[in-house]
Amino acid sequence: MKNNFHLNEFFVEGDKQELSHVLLHIIQPSTPEEEKDRGYFFAACEINNGDKEDALNLQALMDKIENDYYELPLADQKNPLETILEGINHELFSLSGPEAELHCLIGALKGNELIFSFCGHPEGVLFYKNKNDQYQKMDLVELNSDTTDNDKLFSQIIQGKISPGDYFFGGTAHITGSFNHD
Repeated sequence: MKNNFHLNEFFVEGDKQELSHVLLHIIQPSTPEEEKDRGYFFAACEINNGDKEDALNLQALMDKIENDYYELPLADQKNPLETILEGINHELFSLSGPEAELHCLIGALKGNELIFSFCGHPEGVLFYKNKNDQYQKMDLVELNSDTTDNDKLFSQIIQGKISPGDYFFGGTAHITGSFNHD
């Protein structure tokens, strides 16, 4: 079966850079077979009302997660991302002030298998064809928001398969201020 995977990324610069920092992190595996077996790692994070130290700490955290994702030995029972995020939840990560907000979507896509987690309110939408061959959308973040644990940064793992012809859109919390899902 031919792989029809297409990755499209874009970045929209906001008009208030002093209030918001966006981190877009997509890693395409290119080296050893084991790395290719893990698929594409991605993270889209947005900090609002944070400071420079918040942005640096978030970048360091994403770098750590990415490195661990490709280096952690594969286990039969768990995806490496699940193990890493469980460990991250035991560490203390907080933003500088009470007004600061973090919206983050982090995951991996291997073939048609998607695994991700989130904190805050990022965009995580699946566009799929219904029985009438019309596209519908399913907001995967919204569907899983009521089961999050606010004491943990990444409190749950969402996993599933993307069918041929379906699209997954992942982005930061305010991306739909510039682009709508249509």
